[in-house]
Amino acid sequence: MKKIISYSFILLSYMAFGQQDSYVGAFSEGAGLSDSRLLDAMQDFTSKISNKMILTSSIKGSPFFEEKFQKGSLDYFGRKVKGDSYFRYNSFNDEIEIGEYPEQKEAKEIIIQSPKVICYINNEKFVYLPFKRKDLVSNELGYLIVLYEGKNYTLYVRKVKEFREATTARTSYERSFPPRFVPKVDYYLSVNNSTAVPIETKVSKIAKFLKDEDRKIAGDLKKEYKKIKTDFDLINFFTALENRG
Repeated sequence: MKKIISYSFILLSYMAFGQQDSYVGAFSEGAGLSDSRLLDAMQDFTSKISNKMILTSSIKGSPFFEEKFQKGSLDYFGRKVKGDSYFRYNSFNDEIEIGEYPEQKEAKEIIIQSPKVICYINNEKFVYLPFKRKDLVSNELGYLIVLYEGKNYTLYVRKVKEFREATTARTSYERSFPPRFVPKVDYYLSVNNSTAVPIETKVSKIAKFLKDEDRKIAGDLKKEYKKIKTDFDLINFFTALENRG
């Protein structure tokens, strides 16, 4: 039987509720984004809650890579929304939450999940797009962070938190694990604005998704980028690839 110690001020899963009046006041008071287009880019999720999950002291980790709300901005259907506000990416729910100040614990609004709404958080560009699952056949829809935008290639990273139930060791040789949030980071590549596909961080694996004329260049770069360990390594690889193309 699961023990739940309630911290009722932290909620992880919500049902969107399309009322505007509830957050007009919040933005006129503190958040600074009074542009009417922003009101269309939000969903109120405080009135109705479904699949409520409450954080407990036994759960290890967090649904966020960054706990604090950070200053950011919005592009709404190709137009810059005036002013700045505070945003936080919920990596478990795959939602961008809106806050009034950095230390705010509980959010009251989220951004509409749409390819036409782009959110910038602490110099990271979040886009809501379809991308291929690992079977390369079916699609999934979610937030991707743009790492590199070139002439022919766009590189993305997807950072999510997966919730794992507690496990009990069956023998003395096994370990028990508490309920926890586990980070998962995957990279995706779009060629000429096509649906992004998952890639591994090895040049030989990346090459099969490249344009025919770029595969030889990738082979020439293989020695230089033998070990790709960071986002910057991937960015530098695609920068070099397109500079030589």
